[in-house]
Amino acid sequence: MASVVNRPNGRREIQYADANGRRQTLRLGRMPKRTAESVKVYVEHLLTAKLSKQPIDGETAKWVARLDEVLTEKLAKLGLLESRGSATLGAFIEKYKADRADVKLGTRKAWQATHKSLVEYFGSNKPLRAITKGDAAAWRRSIVAGRAENTVRKRTAIAKTLFNVAKDYRLIELNPFDGLKSAMVENPKRMYFVTAEDSRKVLEACPNTDWKVIFALARYGGLRCPTEVLGLKWSDVLWDKQRFLVRCVKTEHHVGHEERVVPIFPELPHTSKRRSMRLQTGLSTLFARPGILEQLTFIRSRILCKDVI
Repeated sequence: MASVVNRPNGRREIQYADANGRRQTLRLGRMPKRTAESVKVYVEHLLTAKLSKQPIDGETAKWVARLDEVLTEKLAKLGLLESRGSATLGAFIEKYKADRADVKLGTRKAWQATHKSLVEYFGSNKPLRAITKGDAAAWRRSIVAGRAENTVRKRTAIAKTLFNVAKDYRLIELNPFDGLKSAMVENPKRMYFVTAEDSRKVLEACPNTDWKVIFALARYGGLRCPTEVLGLKWSDVLWDKQRFLVRCVKTEHHVGHEERVVPIFPELPHTSKRRSMRLQTGLSTLFARPGILEQLTFIRSRILCKDVI
């Protein structure tokens, strides 16, 4: 399928016919004939994979991962490989985010801190293949100070996922973040049961009706905040059955967990008042004020509860 052509001064070339029958030439430069023959075998594997539209075999994938940039780009120009032009950290992160337009805003925000940290530590132009396991471990140590253990583990998990994608694209052979601790762990010190008396104090301290309803939905209805709370629509409220429908953003991709029904519990304040407001204004959502999402930050909620309880 392919052949090694010997040129003067020890230069070697590999010639083969592409899918259209045209002769293509891969110039290797000065190289021992035995090495050129080895390259020829891998070129044939790449050509077979391209013609059959099948993935390349594992051994060839390992060979590709070890190639230098010069030979990689030559193969890319011939259409046998994808270019590694985006194989620097900053460029790959941008490509990854652009390719994942399917993820929700909350997920993107969770990615942001990790991606920023990686670029700040390694540099935007750092080749992915140049990041070693030692480098990855050093980065993880650099983000420990002042952060909770689960925060560090979450960011490590995001970095690990990012580099797994690079591995799938065959931009790297091994994921340098593999082996680093990333599974979430329980922290008993942060566990606290909010009693009915605690809840009453928090409700009394809430600055307005929005906050009272938001807290009650989270405490008594078990709604995730802010995603499920801010997603509530008046059309989901079944007044005659004293129930309301909650759309489960976090678990909607699991069959049978797209939504759930929650009772309109007596602790929910100002329910009738909000129903009247809806009828008068024609609002479609429970929380329609533009700045409510900015007000409903996790930190502010924690400070409010901590100060009161």
